[in-house]
Amino acid sequence: MFTSLSLKKLSEMCGLAEEDLKEKLAYVKEKSVQTVMDGSEVAIMPGRPQLCTDIDFELGADGIIQVTLKKRELQTIQYFTKEIKSLQAIQRKLLLEN
Repeated sequence: MFTSLSLKKLSEMCGLAEEDLKEKLAYVKEKSVQTVMDGSEVAIMPGRPQLCTDIDFELGADGIIQVTLKKRELQTIQYFTKEIKSLQAIQRKLLLEN
């Protein structure tokens, strides 16, 4: 996966003009955020903005798109937490049998 890519290169790969691609990227960026309510706020639009995709990107002034993977860390934490709980259950079972 690319971590950085020039706007020119991506526009060539997509077969789009750079300005059209910039417009589409801005639209994707806008639509990749949702408001998540946490229940503690009282306002017209309660909640906080949260990214709903696995990746995020920023288009720099130099025309370079920086791509970052966002949800991988959370998936890793969830995986290891599940495995730790599983091992703890096995350990409790073994202790009860002895």
